Amino acid sequence: MIMNVKSIADHREKRGMSQMQLAAKAGIAQAQLSRYETRTITPGLKCASRIARALGVGIDDIAFLSEQTQP
Repeated sequence: MIMNVKSIADHREKRGMSQMQLAAKAGIAQAQLSRYETRTITPGLKCASRIARALGVGIDDIAFLSEQTQP
């Protein structure tokens, strides 16, 4: 399984939150949140859950799992 991140930034901006505010509420570093928002890295399930909770949304609103296919 791999996690594909939807737009965390869209949810954050709709709530008028800065990256610093969301990162603090989720208990992660702002730089880490920035990398998630730009899709440089993908959060694990636990971290995605913390971000979703901090945004007041379900985890399925910011991420979805998919089967990783092998060629």
